[in-house]
Amino acid sequence: MKGVLEISNLTYKDKDKIIFDNLNIKINKNTFTTIIGPNDCGKTLLSKIMLGLIDTDANITIDGTILNKYTIDNIYDKIEYIPSNITDSIIMDTVIEEITFNTPDLDKKYLNELLELVGLENKINENPRNLSYGEKQLVYIVSCLVKKPTIIICDDSFSLLDNLIKDKILKYLKRLSKEQNTTIINFTNDTEDILYGEYVAIISDHKIVLNEHKEELYDSEKLFKKLGLKFPFMLDLSNKLKYYNLLQKSETNMNRMINKIWK
Repeated sequence: MKGVLEISNLTYKDKDKIIFDNLNIKINKNTFTTIIGPNDCGKTLLSKIMLGLIDTDANITIDGTILNKYTIDNIYDKIEYIPSNITDSIIMDTVIEEITFNTPDLDKKYLNELLELVGLENKINENPRNLSYGEKQLVYIVSCLVKKPTIIICDDSFSLLDNLIKDKILKYLKRLSKEQNTTIINFTNDTEDILYGEYVAIISDHKIVLNEHKEELYDSEKLFKKLGLKFPFMLDLSNKLKYYNLLQKSETNMNRMINKIWK
């Protein structure tokens, strides 16, 4: 499968502290990859390196283009970045102006679909500064999605949203990766997010120690425990049901699991 984002031989130090040591990662095109790891393993740093915001000696290729100071503007046209903290990012006076700012080819039908998805359709004329933090985050998310980027990088972007809206957005991103050929890269501390994507990468010991399809994770419980990471509930449940012969094959989808059990 073709890689849309590749990093080779990334070594990075902060003063005398090694953050990455010969880290290598390949993100496949039009897929949804979840990147997890212990606290302070460098997830946010890696997301910024992917964006070219931090200079390194690594070889970084994005959609066939080598990332450097001469190509970075062209690459930015393809990528949207959703950080965890959007404080002080609001510049316009209404929600609709904030969302559509710098979006010349606006698809109004798509915009309305996104507003309805996150529940902002009745707040488009409000001042975004008066919204709750979660609502401000939703405004930022919609402003990124409406541009229809090729690559979306999320850096712990949904941690302060309630579970219902987070579930809606992650399912929508999964749909984008399939229907609009969008590559999703989700850096997160929540290992349950693994189930929304296809691939999972784990950062530990200054490098990528695992980069597999999520269906290959059923035997990785010991690795998760070793790294101090919570093993996702559905993977754990599926393993237990399989052990007791209630499932013949491991399953990550709750509805399909229930249907198999009741047959």
